[in-house]
Amino acid sequence: MNHIFPKPVAPPKLVKSYGVALGRVFACISALFAVIHLFRIDMLLATIQDILPNASHLALIAVLWIVITEVFGIPFLLRMRLSRLAHMLSGFVALVAPLAWLLLSIWAYGLPQPTGQLGSLVPTYGSVWLVVINGIWLGGVFFTLWTLGYNNLKTKDLLKQ
Repeated sequence: MNHIFPKPVAPPKLVKSYGVALGRVFACISALFAVIHLFRIDMLLATIQDILPNASHLALIAVLWIVITEVFGIPFLLRMRLSRLAHMLSGFVALVAPLAWLLLSIWAYGLPQPTGQLGSLVPTYGSVWLVVINGIWLGGVFFTLWTLGYNNLKTKDLLKQ
């Protein structure tokens, strides 16, 4: 019988044993941001539209992209059994959310509008501190992916079952 879905495989071999703990920390951070953003996604969209003037379609794409990447980066960070392609994509999108927030905090630097990074709970404004914190978050996720063996994924057989 032919299978429609790819066969899940074990996650890549760990480079450092503490990678599991780091993955859990960054998975929790990503889940927390996803919950905050999904709680009032309408407010997040309005906030991003204020930061990116005359770009309402771009703001919608940015909000959807950020929320999707916050959610779909979690499986690789938690070392779930996924297909080879899903391992590659989940690890990649784990980097996209902090990168997007870093770019938005740079874009909003000095603007009077909040960035919406903490939703409507706590207004966060583009500042040096926000840029630094998002840079640390991005670097931490990058380092965590290395410790979890993301660079050991084999790209030649991504679509194998």
